[in-house]
Amino acid sequence: MTKSVFFKVSALCLTLVLVFGFTACGGGGGTTAKSSDAKLTAITIGGNAVETLPQPISSAVWDLETSTLVDEEGQPLLESDQTEEVVLERDVDLLAIPITFSASSGASVAFGRAAGLTKPATSGTGGAFVAAAATYAVPNNMYLYLRVTAEDGNVNYYRFHITRKTLVTTLSSLTIGSKTISFSNNNNSSTDNYDGMASAAIANLSSGDKTNATVTAAPTNSDTTTIRYAVVKGDVTTAPVFGNNNVLTFEDDDTLYIEVTAADSGETETRWYKFLIMIGRDATLNTIIFADDLEIERLGVPLESVEAFDELEDDDDETVGKMQFEIRQPLDGFMVKAVANDEDAEIKLSQDGVTFEDINDSKIAFTEGDFLYVKVTAGNGIITLYYKIKMVLRRYTRIIYGSPSTWNVSGPENAVWNTTEWMPVNRLNKTEGATGYNAMAVNERTHGQVKLLWDEDGIWVFAQVWEKNVTASAVTSDNHMASSVELFINEAYSAGVRAGSVTGSASNGGQYRLGANGEVSGAPDAAAGAMRTLNHYSAVKFTATPSPDINSALTSGYKVIFHAPWRFTNLYPIADQKDISLELQINATGSDSRRGGVLNWNNENSNSYNSLKDYGEAVLDLAGGELKAFPPIITEQPEGENIVSGGGVIKALSVTAESPDGGNLTYQWYSNTTSSVTGGTLIAGATDPTYAPTVTAVGMHYYWVVVTNTKTSNSTSKSVNSAIVRINIKPAGSTPDWVLEFDPPLRNEMPVNNNTDLVTILLDKYSGETVSEAFDITKYATMSIYVKVFTKNGVEFPLTGEEWSICTTRWYDGSDVEMNSGDYNVGRPDKPFLNRTIPAAVLDNSTPLKKIVIRSGDSFNVSGSNSRSLGFIEVYKIIFYPPES
Repeated sequence: MTKSVFFKVSALCLTLVLVFGFTACGGGGGTTAKSSDAKLTAITIGGNAVETLPQPISSAVWDLETSTLVDEEGQPLLESDQTEEVVLERDVDLLAIPITFSASSGASVAFGRAAGLTKPATSGTGGAFVAAAATYAVPNNMYLYLRVTAEDGNVNYYRFHITRKTLVTTLSSLTIGSKTISFSNNNNSSTDNYDGMASAAIANLSSGDKTNATVTAAPTNSDTTTIRYAVVKGDVTTAPVFGNNNVLTFEDDDTLYIEVTAADSGETETRWYKFLIMIGRDATLNTIIFADDLEIERLGVPLESVEAFDELEDDDDETVGKMQFEIRQPLDGFMVKAVANDEDAEIKLSQDGVTFEDINDSKIAFTEGDFLYVKVTAGNGIITLYYKIKMVLRRYTRIIYGSPSTWNVSGPENAVWNTTEWMPVNRLNKTEGATGYNAMAVNERTHGQVKLLWDEDGIWVFAQVWEKNVTASAVTSDNHMASSVELFINEAYSAGVRAGSVTGSASNGGQYRLGANGEVSGAPDAAAGAMRTLNHYSAVKFTATPSPDINSALTSGYKVIFHAPWRFTNLYPIADQKDISLELQINATGSDSRRGGVLNWNNENSNSYNSLKDYGEAVLDLAGGELKAFPPIITEQPEGENIVSGGGVIKALSVTAESPDGGNLTYQWYSNTTSSVTGGTLIAGATDPTYAPTVTAVGMHYYWVVVTNTKTSNSTSKSVNSAIVRINIKPAGSTPDWVLEFDPPLRNEMPVNNNTDLVTILLDKYSGETVSEAFDITKYATMSIYVKVFTKNGVEFPLTGEEWSICTTRWYDGSDVEMNSGDYNVGRPDKPFLNRTIPAAVLDNSTPLKKIVIRSGDSFNVSGSNSRSLGFIEVYKIIFYPPES
């Protein structure tokens, strides 16, 4: 059939349909078209006729590549009208619920079930879809799904929430006077109101709560439940007499019975609770408060004697309590106030576990390794319990100013290290795991000590580690599992930054790690990169070197020296007596020759890589020395431009800089034919903050300025390079720059250190240069940046979508595990993506910047939320290719 004949036949077919109502036409001879209707028209579940059917779930939503009906941020994909509640009578057998239904003519129906927003499996047993039958099993509080398939394969899904009527006879809470009573609905109730009841729950009362005490038993369902009370002495042989009065008087050894009766649909059910009243017998602690507002981290389990604690293993975290302090201990100690559950109990304290004194609610000064012992005697004077609390004091050190003349750790020890003391790195961090470490004999466990110095460039670390099996790894994300020493620095401590993450942050410090074989790693990547740039580090393994621990059998280990750089001296200047917080960490080998535990200088309580709060404190001490010159701070970078040959004058390049220490600033401009400071040419006479290029040749021309800060008092200096800028001289007749308008609008200024970091995306018209910037981000929110209007010479220009940028990203889960990566091309022609959807970034429209003129070398900022520090995005490349016509 030729093309023209085909169109004639098609037109005839359409005419027949319109005039005579034929439903099919063509070579098949009038076959009836298959119906696409996939609708549920009526359903009765367990005798309940569903009056309002839920709206169907389309196959487009159902077939998304996920096992649940939620989006990538965990938000439900369903609307509220896409689920219908069905409440069955109590006598309906949930394992054989009768179901009748009707659906579109010719459609087939299948049943499935699942909990929550999980989809039934497409095959298999259990929740998988099966052909509809007269009955189907749907356990209480699960969801019944109907899959309706039309004749032509079109599919819809329907969702029903199945519950059954219940008689609620449980209690949600119980208070007697001022006391909240703990109990279990399972263990302290019975279907018998006095005989055979489970063991009574204990209700410890103070003397003030025994007379005319108001008893408040709150039922789980207050609308259909009534409560009655009875107080008896000892065991009873007949049913207690219950009453509605809830103001009761008790004596020691009384029994309180509570009767809970529920009603539902004309039926009733009763449950009874039993509580043994104890007055003056409570010798337990409620809490311990230090320094007015620091509450005990863990009380531990009380024992009946102090000697019983001596029989425990050293690492018994269940019985021995713990208090790790986030502040330094005052010189006169902490105010300590132990609070008993019973106000009549007597409390005495001890630091040695021998002599207990009546010094509660007074100041106590602790030393390293101390315990606090608490003796609680009940109001009756007979029952006594003891608590043992491990006091983990916040460590503090003074770091002396100085720079070793060599960082070759295998050479002779530099004399400058003699100015400072060894710091013990011996606190086992249980948060990081210690199973393999504790499996080793005590005298074979890792032992380490560290010395610190500081200078204008960073902190020097000299560590000696004794270890049975020194392990090493390649430079990978797994380096923390090998023998290594780490330093965490919070440079923003003096500015009040006390919480959050240092490893994921671009604004307060970094994590620096050196392995036993000299492997450098850390976080964020910029921190590790800065340490490599300093290039001051070395490591060496040793044998037959005695350990400082005379009981240790360790005769092997390693030494490391490394220089961890300051990264934010422009925000938090380094000075004499400046406070910082830091943590030292040794990744210790376990019984399986892999990291089995983490030893810290201060922190026993949290992962140092994502929590600043448990770092120790340090002060930088010049100790009579004099600081060398600091690098100058460039506050305004030079800007490049595009000009048309013969059609414009190159504007002057300008830099603005500050001296952080009052030194003298000098300038020297350079040029190059590539975007690099290597191989550049010094421009004679260009020694001012401003320089006017005189280049005329068509092409790319690169410039930068070296800014030098000189401190006259000691004739030291430091230099920094400005950003490299490009003067692009385009051929005569070239089109002018383009303008982008964004929806939603972007901000050009964002706050610093307010849970917000910035990622700069470089837009490059011509060469597609690569740029890498990282920032912390939460993975549960979304943002899409769209190009709204593209304007050329004030006239809107149509977008094709093919001619725009590529954004290459890597998304991590907060560690070094890559969750997603790839190149993301621009989207639809009518609204192309400038960037892919980024998890967790939120734009603030309060100060919109609606139009951005894009020139060579320009940049703009996109804000990202840092509320959970769960990961980060690295934006590696955005290439901007505008149309040429």
